Amino acid sequence: MAKFMTERETEALLVRQTRDLALPCGRKEVVTHSAHVWQLFDLIQESGFYTHDELMQLSRDNMAGTGYSFTDAFVSVVTYIHRTMVEVAKG
Repeated sequence: MAKFMTERETEALLVRQTRDLALPCGRKEVVTHSAHVWQLFDLIQESGFYTHDELMQLSRDNMAGTGYSFTDAFVSVVTYIHRTMVEVAKG
């Protein structure tokens, strides 16, 4: 069953946040995106599906394969993995 969200809760998910993401190579990428994307990113790691380093490598691979910016590749990876997690949970 879907959870009803208030307008205030929805607005909170849209607030933009910036994080410095450490890459396995030692570089850092600065990514600014919605709180919702960061919640998904944290959930993926907390669930044990992927580690931070694995997500960074997948994002770099996606960037190289698609020509996306790191931020766009990162968001694509995070949302794809989360969608897959939801499908697995549904059975």
